[in-house]
Amino acid sequence: MRIHLIQWRNHLVLFVAAVLLAAVIGLFTQSNPMFMLQIGILIAVFIPAAVLSLRDHAALIPYIVGCWVFSAELRRIIDWAQGEYNQLSLILILPHIVTFSLIFSIMKNRENRSFAEEFKTNKFYPFIVGAYVYAAFVGLILNKTAGIYDMMGYLAPALIVPYFF
Repeated sequence: MRIHLIQWRNHLVLFVAAVLLAAVIGLFTQSNPMFMLQIGILIAVFIPAAVLSLRDHAALIPYIVGCWVFSAELRRIIDWAQGEYNQLSLILILPHIVTFSLIFSIMKNRENRSFAEEFKTNKFYPFIVGAYVYAAFVGLILNKTAGIYDMMGYLAPALIVPYFF
């Protein structure tokens, strides 16, 4: 009986949190409808990628490539619907976020991957990682947000290497 009561309390807390989140989103949507539309699209595109990644499905890589190909068109459609060009659209980071879903599959199957063993034995990889970390640090210090975007632009496609190996 006690376990059933604890589960009921957990469901109630989750329900209250969902209602509060929905209320905050509703209030925020009134003042920023296009921003919320972009966040909704990001979430709607990321959820299938996360599910495919967690199941280690064969369609994950074609889905990611499709996101890289069609995100520019999606951004243009949103700009057209808005009636103005937005330079800092959240849709710009859509392919990066979808590509980062590979982390779920990499972490889930890390025992079966041979890349970790090769990384430990090959003395060339630490130099590549060190150069990337140094470049990312300099980019973050000097360019702030542009450095973060550039860092994501290099890191996201590089996740395909440990995914396949």
